[in-house]
Amino acid sequence: MTDDTSCFLPNTVESRYPVKFKYNSVILCYVMRTTLLYSNSSDTRLTVPNSLQYPGYIPANLQNQLFLSFNSAIILSIDVGYCDVVTQGRDYLNILFWNTYNNANKYNINNCISELISDKSCDLIILAEYNDEVSMLCQLVNKQSDEGYHPIPNYGGCARIKGLIKEGFALEIICEQARYQIAKIETVYFRLLIAMIHNVSKLRASDDMQEENLRCFHNDIRIEESKYNTSNTLIIGDLNVNPFEKSCVSASTLHAIPFLQEVRRPTRIVQKREYHKFYNPTWKLYSNRETPYTTYFYDNSDMVNYYWNAFDQVIIRPQLADAFDDDSLEIISDTRNHKLMQNNRPDKTNYSDHLPLFFSLKEDKIK
Repeated sequence: MTDDTSCFLPNTVESRYPVKFKYNSVILCYVMRTTLLYSNSSDTRLTVPNSLQYPGYIPANLQNQLFLSFNSAIILSIDVGYCDVVTQGRDYLNILFWNTYNNANKYNINNCISELISDKSCDLIILAEYNDEVSMLCQLVNKQSDEGYHPIPNYGGCARIKGLIKEGFALEIICEQARYQIAKIETVYFRLLIAMIHNVSKLRASDDMQEENLRCFHNDIRIEESKYNTSNTLIIGDLNVNPFEKSCVSASTLHAIPFLQEVRRPTRIVQKREYHKFYNPTWKLYSNRETPYTTYFYDNSDMVNYYWNAFDQVIIRPQLADAFDDDSLEIISDTRNHKLMQNNRPDKTNYSDHLPLFFSLKEDKIK
């Protein structure tokens, strides 16, 4: 810092609901790590003064010009090297998952994803079997959106999961294995762990292999929960098992229970050993009386044939139950310009053999 007058900014009212502030120019502040709170009641677009439209610091003579124009709470989360601006008014964290079946039709898939992001105001988009460059997808999305998106980091340990996230969210990959990633999203108000998975397929692996992978997955989740001192954890992805199968329900694997009241007590003792529970709201999808019943259709000639399978699931810790918006859980079968089903089945020729799954978390309920 070359000018000591540029470090001071006044403290005011704290905002409980942060969201990236819509602004025309980026303010870059090269200051030490800190979090500064300001007051602002306007949710209109901010025009940054021309003198701030360059990397550097906020000169003292411009502080009043910038901050006295705000009337409701905004927050500047300042780290070494850059400053990100967020503001009051945000209610939901919107998340989309889609197994894109190796991009059966790359043009259709990418344009459909871009449209889904716009239609659903998605903040985090997680993709399995996405066979294209996410950076190119981000360019397409950013051309068609007022918001900016960038790829989720990938360090090469998990080729099965890719994704993109809205600018303004600090996401860090904290665990990576061949079939799954665990990420941490951190704000000044909450810490959230998102465990993303594409489990081995029934067509290529035994039930024992699927169970073992899910057991290891849950063990790694517990390690990261302990490391970061949080139980704000959600699982999202293609588990390749149904919610009612042993691989999903067993205490030794995910321990994912469909009854909310039974998971209010977050652990269960079996043979003098404690097992942590998940709540699985995906069971709700089985109440659908019209197609799509679930996200994946598979017809076979075996004695047991489920036809529709809920392999794509969202599963949450009991601590997130109040934050989960039950009414938001949705299987998406079409967008404004894309029909993802044909003859009441997922259109795997033009799109994917899976349908996208969408849900929201109420940010003010994440403790």
